[in-house]
Amino acid sequence: MTKYLSKYYYENLLYNQNKTAKPNAVWVADITTLRLFRDQKAHVFLCIDIHTNIIVASTISKKTITAHQITKTLEKAIEKRFKILPVKKLIINTDRETQFSSKAYNNFVERYKTYFLPSMARENTPTDNAVAERFTRTFKEHEIYNMTIEEEISGALAVEPNFNSYRACLNKYVRSLNNKPNSKAKAGPHKQDMHAMATTMLMLEPNQPKATSEHTGEDLCLKHMEQYKGG
Repeated sequence: MTKYLSKYYYENLLYNQNKTAKPNAVWVADITTLRLFRDQKAHVFLCIDIHTNIIVASTISKKTITAHQITKTLEKAIEKRFKILPVKKLIINTDRETQFSSKAYNNFVERYKTYFLPSMARENTPTDNAVAERFTRTFKEHEIYNMTIEEEISGALAVEPNFNSYRACLNKYVRSLNNKPNSKAKAGPHKQDMHAMATTMLMLEPNQPKATSEHTGEDLCLKHMEQYKGG
């Protein structure tokens, strides 16, 4: 980690990796802007697990997304997806936006250092976060009933200027994309992720519990699968 004028930058650990052998090895994150009705905007944070491209964390805001919003969203994702401490730490890769180089994000890195290693695109090297950037384009192009999320929110704003259900709309598009099979797989990211997570948990010994627990690996696997039922 390098600190410059209260900004925190991290070594690039991803090395343009775009595939992993199992889930929860690499997550990549990015922020994108939705262009809405009458020059209005909304900002979306997305974080995906590159093993299946499942969206593991997301949030939306009419104002600039803060580091605090991002860290709270990532905290929930980590708590949900890790029932035991990982033997090999997760990598979370981001670009060099101010939210990710902030003190608040650095505090989050320190709090969860037993779970993940921060990774950051090198200066003037946008290809270091290319997987996340490609996925944000996919997200913005994804359609439900022939409408993108920008079109749906814009339509709602045209009818109701005080429309405020941004979060519900985001959740709908996240669920849809997580359940959409891609061109190479019959199952969507959600089902692929469930299968991969179950397989991984049964293969690993839970020798680093988050807290005192009597669960076996199989118990944890079943608990995890129940948590994910219904998409």
